[in-house]
Amino acid sequence: MRRSGPITRPAIRDCSAVPSRNATSRSCPGPSSSRPRRSRLEPRQADGTAFDAAAIGDRSVFLPADHDYRDVPIYWRPDLAAGASFQGPALVAEPQTTTFVTAAFTGRIDSKSNLVLEKV
Repeated sequence: MRRSGPITRPAIRDCSAVPSRNATSRSCPGPSSSRPRRSRLEPRQADGTAFDAAAIGDRSVFLPADHDYRDVPIYWRPDLAAGASFQGPALVAEPQTTTFVTAAFTGRIDSKSNLVLEKV
């Protein structure tokens, strides 16, 4: 049963007393108590060479420093190999989140697929 209106303590108590029909459906508002999914990025070996990452597209983003919108490259993190690097501003997208990298930073992928941001 879906509820509408503000979330109140009595509404939360009522929801928690009603068992869910199955683990994937929720009838109560608010945060889920389920665990987040783990990323499936596998460690990759770097061959020691750095290279420019290939953008998959671009998106118009408001940059406060410029007081205007600007097209910035988008990088798909699962496709970035160890050693890939890029200059901000940029967006790094992945299944669970998107990271905005300002012009004050460069980004690179290390041998364990970590996104490493370094101030320029």
